[in-house]
Amino acid sequence: KANSLLIVGDNCGEAVLDKLLLDIAKVPNSYFSVRTKPALNDITMKEALEIRMDEVATLMDSGADAPGAQEKTMKRAFSEVYFSADVVISKGQGNLEGLSSVKREIFFLLMAKCEVIGGFLGVPKGSFVAYKKAESRG
Repeated sequence: KANSLLIVGDNCGEAVLDKLLLDIAKVPNSYFSVRTKPALNDITMKEALEIRMDEVATLMDSGADAPGAQEKTMKRAFSEVYFSADVVISKGQGNLEGLSSVKREIFFLLMAKCEVIGGFLGVPKGSFVAYKKAESRG
């Protein structure tokens, strides 16, 4: 029932499945964000256009040139969508690390790649996780 959905993208391989999700979700205002520069195997605008992600979502550059988006490096247009979207799905551990303190509800999909993140999420290292962070106030 959401009017707007933002997927904060992570790696190139997963982006093909993200495109499928955006296609079948049929959310009126769908957005997909990419990294400014790849830190590892991260999706950038180049790869998003190669898989024609723009056919199912408005593409946005998050401003991130590290393994995850962070509030302090968000581009203005991305920040506006990030804070106003009805639903935000963030992919990857790097995005969890950078966005977990932002004051809004967000759904994180990731693999806990280290003991610290596993401990934070209450799961063993190597676990695949769907984590809903409630909107925090204050």
